[in-house]
This record gives sequence, structure tokens and C-alpha cells, in this order.
Amino acid sequence: MAPNLRIPIAVVPVLLGCLSLLASAQTGSVSFAPALTVPTILYASAITAGDLDHRGKAALGVAAATDDDQITCIAPHPLAMTYPEWVGHDYSPMHFDCDLFSAYYSGSILFADADGDGNLDVITTDAEGSDIAISLGNSQGQFSYGNGISLNFSCGDNTPVQAAVADMNGDGIPDLVAIYGTGYKPRGCVAVFLGQGDREFAPPIGTTTGVDWPHNFAVGDLNHDGFPDLVVANSESAQGPMGNLTVLLGKGDGRFGPPTICAHPSPFARVVLGDFNGDGSLDLAFTDNQTLRVALGNGDGRLVAPHAYRLANGAGDTAAADFNGDGILDLVSTFSVQRSGGVAVLLGNGDGTFQPEVDFTTDENPAVAIGDF
Repeated sequence: MAPNLRIPIAVVPVLLGCLSLLASAQTGSVSFAPALTVPTILYASAITAGDLDHRGKAALGVAAATDDDQITCIAPHPLAMTYPEWVGHDYSPMHFDCDLFSAYYSGSILFADADGDGNLDVITTDAEGSDIAISLGNSQGQFSYGNGISLNFSCGDNTPVQAAVADMNGDGIPDLVAIYGTGYKPRGCVAVFLGQGDREFAPPIGTTTGVDWPHNFAVGDLNHDGFPDLVVANSESAQGPMGNLTVLLGKGDGRFGPPTICAHPSPFARVVLGDFNGDGSLDLAFTDNQTLRVALGNGDGRLVAPHAYRLANGAGDTAAADFNGDGILDLVSTFSVQRSGGVAVLLGNGDGTFQPEVDFTTDENPAVAIGDF
């Protein structure tokens, strides 16, 4: 019998709904505690989670696609029952801090250690400009207010839509990588800002994605050379109004090899990397409007033909984690239907296949973040 595990999922539509995921004592099954729904900022567009103060509990970060000054908010301890000192604040039992340094019109948000000091920082992208903002965090979960690090890259009229932190050149210093899309010319771009230490970044190294409208990507070492690679989901191709995936293999200096472009039946794919069959090589899961697809990696940068799992209510934002404590990665995908929404959980079998979905209801138009709250 496996022990009970508490691995909550947080989802954010306009109101923030928190789902506490509670695995049953029997390995292989999964259930949820009742959803906790509390107010958050208006026009919430993205969510992230991470342990900001090293207390072993995740905080939530929410970004809003609005021109209001308060566009990025942090809930240090989302569950007041765990941290009673937060009871009584605004939005009790959840308190949001909304004044930290961030991008003007935040389209994405990420908790990551951008400066290598061991503390998580807040990274936001400007959905109407070209800036990436980094609000530096300390060991108490506090952030820079009114100032921080601002990174800029010009990719025609494209704007940054997502950022990630990885060591792109193997020097042990965190680097920042971002994709630029949503514009009409030129085609989408990837920008790599190599970290120099002392919270400094080198001028960006730009690479084309080879196609239009990149909107989502995942980073990981696909070919076992020790350098991160990218899988980018794009909304359009030169052949017509459908999607495609771009694989960019890292060269270890912030640059990438020629893009490998694979056609995809939907222009709205979301991608996540993980070892779904336990062979030590990264695999790819990605969604289209109705289907979650899993393509196993060969370990040389190539992916086999994907296996498709058609979901009852459609597929959206996706993530991977071990939800039932069996040591195998599982998948979760959001959906929205008839003024409601939810998450579909597919438990992994350990061989790259997944069990039928189990659905749980949230509010409409959700995005997902995973953490131990």
C-alpha cells in the first residue's frame, strides 16, 4: 500500500481555483479534495508555482494581461490552514502581493532561479512590447520592487510569449531563453541571454524558429549531449492554417542547429517534456483541440510517431508530474466547455502509455500549475 500523497494542482481562470490532488492509499488510483476557489486579479492570464521561502510549501504567482500597474501578484502561502498567520489578509484565505517589478502587460509568469543564488525569482514577459522582466527574490520569498533586470530583444513586431531558465552553454551559470511570436513579420524567434554571473546577461543570441507564431515551448536535453534543446509549438505554417512543432538542438553556446519542423493538426498545441517510459531519454507530450499525444524520444533528438489519446472535453494547457506516488510520470490537461472548465488526469503506466482520463471540474478557461502547497 502506498502512503497518501498530497500534490495539489492550481488552475487559474478569471477566478483562481485551487484543486488539492489527493492520491488514494492504493497505488494507481487518484482522487481530489474539494476545490478551493478564491478571488484573484482581474484578467488573470498565467500561473506558476514554487517554494519561494524554502519552507517546503509552494507559493502561487499570477500574471494578468492588462495595462494596470498591478499586473503580477504573489500568494506566498495559498492555504491559510497551513500557515494561520495569513488569515485576515485581503482575499482571505489567500493574500496577493501585487506591486513587484514585472513586465508591463504580463502574458506569462515563471518562478525560476535566474541569477544562480539559490532563490526563486519572478520572470514575466510583456505581451505588448519586447521586454522580459526579472524580479529578484531572496531566501525569505521577498522580491525587488520598482527595479530588477529588464532584458530586450528585437524580433520584428513579435513580442515575447514565454521564457525559461536553463544552462544553455554548460558553464554552470543560469541563462534565459525566450520565444517571440504573435507578430506578422518576420517569422518567430528564439532569444538566448547567456548569464555572466553577478546578475548580468550577455547581449541576446537570436535564432529563427523557421515558422510563424511560436506560442509555447519546452526545454530539455533530447540527444544526451549535455546541452538543452527546445521543442517549440507554432500556430501557423507556410503551407496553411495548421500548427507545427519545431525541434531545435542546442549547440552548447547559445545557438541551435537547423530547425526540424513537424506538421501538427492543430494550431494551438501545448508541449511538455518528460521521461514517460523510464528509458532515460526525454519524451514529448503535446495537445491539440481534442487530443493529447505522446511521442517517445529515441535519445538522439528524434521522436517516434505519437500515440493519440482523445479527451472527452478537449485538451489545453498540459503538465507532467507523479500524482499517485508510484514513481511514474502522469499527465494533466485542462479543458473548458459550456461556461465551465476542468482538468483531465491520465495516470502513466511506465511504458510510455497512459490510462484513461479522470476529469475534475474547475472554473472556465483554466491554466495549470503544480506544487506541494
